[in-house]
Amino acid sequence: MWWHCCCQLARLCDSPDLYVKCMKMLSDNFKAVEKTEGWKFMQENDPFLELEILRFIDEADVEEREQENREEQRLFMELSEAMECLEHICTEGCTTVVHATGT
Repeated sequence: MWWHCCCQLARLCDSPDLYVKCMKMLSDNFKAVEKTEGWKFMQENDPFLELEILRFIDEADVEEREQENREEQRLFMELSEAMECLEHICTEGCTTVVHATGT
């Protein structure tokens, strides 16, 4: 139930840093939190906070997937550049490779 107090305190004190830290801690430990009596109590007595927490977790999941997608795209670009270099070496027999950045 500490997390419920933490979130309420962050809201009441208008402390965005504390709010984010509480939400991240909740998000990281959500499987354990949702099994507690405190979570059940909060669901019955503060549905707005429950919705707020679930939205935060959902947004964090979306951001994580987007970050993974950007990393995949970066790796595919590197692989594509490497394949272009190999094709150039194999077709033209060139031993000097110029990076796409021009260096």
